Amino acid sequence: MLLASLFTSALAVLGSVSAAPLEVGADVQLGAESVDTTVNLGLVPRAESEELKAFVANIKDDFNESDETYISRIMDACTKQWPDHNVFVFHKYRDFSWGTDNAELTKETTAVHHYLFWHEEYFQVVVFKCGGFVEKNSGDGGNGNWQVWGRYTMENEGNKAVFTTP
Repeated sequence: MLLASLFTSALAVLGSVSAAPLEVGADVQLGAESVDTTVNLGLVPRAESEELKAFVANIKDDFNESDETYISRIMDACTKQWPDHNVFVFHKYRDFSWGTDNAELTKETTAVHHYLFWHEEYFQVVVFKCGGFVEKNSGDGGNGNWQVWGRYTMENEGNKAVFTTP
């Protein structure tokens, strides 16, 4: 009953929507449209690296440690394993964007930090031997949310790391 009254109220406020009926056999065309004008078409699609996934799975995860300590451990291990690569780690469900110039030279996976017995935090781990970027779009962006290593410069008031080929 409550649902019916909410629906009736919504129709009263919004009004009814009507359109001319389509003829049988009429051609219907749908178009895709993007309002994002900042898309870099030079960036390549990404796929998870089984090699990096297995490597990260073997890194110690202590439920008593902070996110910052955990991602520092991941960063240290990755930079020792791939010393001639760029590396970044960031909190996966915070507002970050990223890309690299060459999918064949990029390894990526998700690391899971089990925190305080029941809580899980997810981090994107990216190791690459090409150019790229990672950008914090909002939030505090402290070392518990992201860390970078390699050949890079900081832009956008320290919110974006732009990498060149090492």
